[in-house]
Amino acid sequence: MTDVAAPPAGALSFDTPLTRHAHIRVPLICGPMYPCSNPELVAAVSAAGALGIVQPISLTYVHGYDFREGLRTITRLSGGAPIGFNALIEASSKTYHNRMIKWVDIALEEGVRFFLTSLGNPKWVCDRVHAVGGVVYHDITELKWAEKGRDGGVDGLVAVNREAGGHTGSRDPRALLDEVSALGLPVVAAGGVGAPDQFKALLDMGYAGVQLGTRFIATPECNSDDAYKYAIVEANSRDIVLTERLTGVPVSVIRTPYVEKLGTKVGPISRWLFKGRKTKHWIRTFYALRSLRQLKRSSVDGATQDYWQAGRSVDAIHEIKPAGEIVREFASALTSAAVKAVVLLALLLGAPDRASAQAPTQQITATGLQAPVTLARDSAGIVHIEAASEHDLFFAQGYSAARDRLFQLELWRRQATGTMAEVLGPRWVSRDRASRLLRYRGSMTSELAHYHPRGASIIGAFVDGVNAYVDEVRANPALMPQELTWLGIAPQHWTQAVVISRHNALASNAADEPTTARAVREIGEAAVARRRRYELSPVRLGLDSLVARALDAAPGARMLADYNDFKQVPNFRTAELPQALRRVAPPVDTATPAFDRWESNNWVLAGSRTASGKPIVANDPHRTIAAPSLRYMVHLKAPGWDVIGGGEPAIPGVAIGHNQHGAWGLTIFGIDAEDLYTYQLDAKDPRSYRYRGASERMRQIIDTIRVKGAAPVVVTLQYTRHGPVLMSDASKRVAIALRAAWLEPGGAPYLASLRLDQARTWSEARTALSFARMPALNWIWADTSGAIGWQSAGIAPIRKNWDGLVPVPGDGRFEWSGFLPIANLPHETSPARGYVGTANALNVEASYANSNALARVWAEPFRRDRLTEVLDTTRKATLLQMMALQHDETALAARALVPLIKQITLTSPASIAARDTMLRWNGVLSAESRGAAIYAAWERKLLTHTADIVLPLEARPLLRTVSLSQTIGWLTNPDSLLGENPTVARDFILFRSFNEAVSDLSRRFGKDMADWRYGDAKMHHVRIAHPLDVVIADSIRSRLSPGPLARGGYANTLNATGNTDNQTAGASFRVVMDLANWDGAMVTNTPGQSGDPRSPYYSNLFGPWVRGEYSPLPYSPRAVRARTAETVVLRPSLR
Repeated sequence: MTDVAAPPAGALSFDTPLTRHAHIRVPLICGPMYPCSNPELVAAVSAAGALGIVQPISLTYVHGYDFREGLRTITRLSGGAPIGFNALIEASSKTYHNRMIKWVDIALEEGVRFFLTSLGNPKWVCDRVHAVGGVVYHDITELKWAEKGRDGGVDGLVAVNREAGGHTGSRDPRALLDEVSALGLPVVAAGGVGAPDQFKALLDMGYAGVQLGTRFIATPECNSDDAYKYAIVEANSRDIVLTERLTGVPVSVIRTPYVEKLGTKVGPISRWLFKGRKTKHWIRTFYALRSLRQLKRSSVDGATQDYWQAGRSVDAIHEIKPAGEIVREFASALTSAAVKAVVLLALLLGAPDRASAQAPTQQITATGLQAPVTLARDSAGIVHIEAASEHDLFFAQGYSAARDRLFQLELWRRQATGTMAEVLGPRWVSRDRASRLLRYRGSMTSELAHYHPRGASIIGAFVDGVNAYVDEVRANPALMPQELTWLGIAPQHWTQAVVISRHNALASNAADEPTTARAVREIGEAAVARRRRYELSPVRLGLDSLVARALDAAPGARMLADYNDFKQVPNFRTAELPQALRRVAPPVDTATPAFDRWESNNWVLAGSRTASGKPIVANDPHRTIAAPSLRYMVHLKAPGWDVIGGGEPAIPGVAIGHNQHGAWGLTIFGIDAEDLYTYQLDAKDPRSYRYRGASERMRQIIDTIRVKGAAPVVVTLQYTRHGPVLMSDASKRVAIALRAAWLEPGGAPYLASLRLDQARTWSEARTALSFARMPALNWIWADTSGAIGWQSAGIAPIRKNWDGLVPVPGDGRFEWSGFLPIANLPHETSPARGYVGTANALNVEASYANSNALARVWAEPFRRDRLTEVLDTTRKATLLQMMALQHDETALAARALVPLIKQITLTSPASIAARDTMLRWNGVLSAESRGAAIYAAWERKLLTHTADIVLPLEARPLLRTVSLSQTIGWLTNPDSLLGENPTVARDFILFRSFNEAVSDLSRRFGKDMADWRYGDAKMHHVRIAHPLDVVIADSIRSRLSPGPLARGGYANTLNATGNTDNQTAGASFRVVMDLANWDGAMVTNTPGQSGDPRSPYYSNLFGPWVRGEYSPLPYSPRAVRARTAETVVLRPSLR
């Protein structure tokens, strides 16, 4: 099957009460159809972003599934997308009623949370479903049935009009909506819709969504008889008749010779039985059972008794097409500003959740508060904190973060303080030593004041709040996170020094310096520069003789052992868990996780480019995808504060978000904040080193590390004038130290955003950002005046005589010449183009005067170029378009690489078929695409084989890879790096890589290309690994680590999902904000707000995040109240 072209800016998503209730992107339902609702059809609709409804009798009787296994099959086929369940609650048969109760309970156990009831009183279904947070919609044809549904407690209505197929109504869509809209429930239209413009018209009319039936029968996924499908395609509305002969009540079917022969009215005896008080239930049961057999035979089995249910929508159905394509076509109809205004109406008005009217309130006493504080958690898990004072506000933020993330915070604290060994044993001593060696040891007074004029009191209050919850857990062990219990760790009190820890410093250039230096020594400075993608060139890679001595003294990873220990997140072993909890067959060793990746996208559009006339800000920072999430969403409100957004749970304030006046976001900017210095040691005193012709002694600190099950370990920590000593070898008279800008005052990541949280104008924002030292960031801003801006910010060392790419002697010849003032770093104010966008690639003009303060290594250009390509042509932008752009999966690199395969002669039939499929591919790395799978596998092989030829053998273990943009250059314009005959070498790379890619896909999926799919557990997917994932028992592991689910995109698409099979980094947090309406902001954070696997907010956002769905970010008091799910009131202790 040829790939279907996707919208250029990703999967569209719309907001109505239906999409929020069902957690879907498109307000479209595939209605329950007996016998046509087979698992493949239901799954395909849900996977495309709409909602497939399970019809239980169709699933079991027609398609032969055990009910529970059928649900699991649909869930697997849909990639975990939401599905619904149809409960026919006609009570004439006790046996049937009891079976339906069982089915409803099983559906709830299997995670179904959307229910559609028909033909009876829905109260018992509502009671069961609402108890677990689900929703119930009810089929109605007129007001009296709608009122009964409302009285039964339903959350919405499906209004079946006279155009519908099957059991139809008697009213037209507008009359029926007018009749029931006064009940105040969302209403979904059912009937008469076969084309996107009809769908759009009903949403314009005021419906919350549309249910289709007939349109989805004419799909490849529906396994009804082909004659039935073609009858739909060939029919028109004049061919639709109502017959009583099938079920005893009017049913809309296609006129066939069989229907005409039989007639459309029931006989006089049946009519009399239907009217009798005692006989009507019996005759209904008779007709129902008979119709089950008749419809199965005619619709699925291909019998000659042609009872084919269909509605008047047949007028608009002219071809059989895939269900996913139908959903996308209908979604694409909702692109006009008028329709978008309709689908956002409920959000803008703050339509309340069912939970908000019944939100429970818990009263908790906390020592240290000055007055009561309210913590209102909304349905997405976001905590909205309102306090009477600044102190209480940040106390409550610390308390809330600890309440949701205590296991995560305790690991953070122990990493920051170097105290892992005291609870887990000797293996952690080196890690603890590194933490203490690289700890900030400057003035705490100036440090805390840097982040905010009242930084000491704000951070102190935050710490007191964390400690208040720690004390609560100590007093009530039932609150203890399971992971801490399993590991035998008791949480301890925080200090302000924990908050300002640098172990999450987000700077790692020092890790590359020894490798680059060794490569230079192997193949020369020019050869390395030619094979590495350096910006702002030419670069200086020369090595001093003292550096060469240091490389000899510290082979392999020894030079950076302390540095790596400090940077890495903890990894656990089975022996650190109780025997009963250990994984039966764990890995031999748990490999140290890779460094955190920091790539991101952000952009701001001026009002001149938006539909609202006000700026829009969008941000999706890319970090490690972790469970719990690295991000924590919060709303902070007190006198002088009203800010909402995302930050890190261990840090007070909001790093990305908005206040009443402005909105902001961030991405990593290129500043090299680290250098390695080498020293010649004195032969008689190994603590002394040469500096500017004289001898200086290292400062030394003696510390003691407590160790579980062993004696305390005394460690020696040494420091030169430049910083902590990472390696010292007295026998070779050489030492290596790290100079890190993040060890300067103000180097704690993100804390300076406290100042930005209170900014009102671009001028005030720039002043606030002058304190934002770490990490180095592209900050974007927009405010309600219409101003937009970009300011790069970070602590930027000025190097006058080297570029910071290799170690240098610490003898005084290579010194930083201060730091460039942040105001002098690149920035823009309301540029004429009407937007600013950044994506970690070089975004500095070649004429910039202070390039010696910038990095030489930047991200690949593809995300930046795609963002520019879209924004350049964007007019009247909406939040929906910007949400879609964050999920854009267009692979720009493919535009250059795919055409190259045309000139290569392939010989195997499999490779030829794969080539032809890839050439038809639309260039979008969508999860369901076969062409995307072929391209991605090929690109991986191209990078490997290009590196094999371009990198000399002696440098290959050091340089290891080549960049994608360089690879494209070498393959499109072969040069001497590919050998004596570059074109032949290029063609060989293309040929070999493609054949190997086809073999790889065949190994993964089998030789049938119809089974190949890019997004799949066998290829590109996401499974978020909990810190205990590799060591915990499988029965627990599945609860801790959500996934796997299929993913699209890769490292170089805006929806950046990495180049490995399992996505381990990317945008766990996304936000889009239109300054015309703060309550319209949308956000996502995976897997959820809570770090407790027992919480309903632990992984509730994982599935929606995978599907590109967002949650509202309510800001106004009315909007917060409308979405509140639970409330905690913290009250001061009377002591």
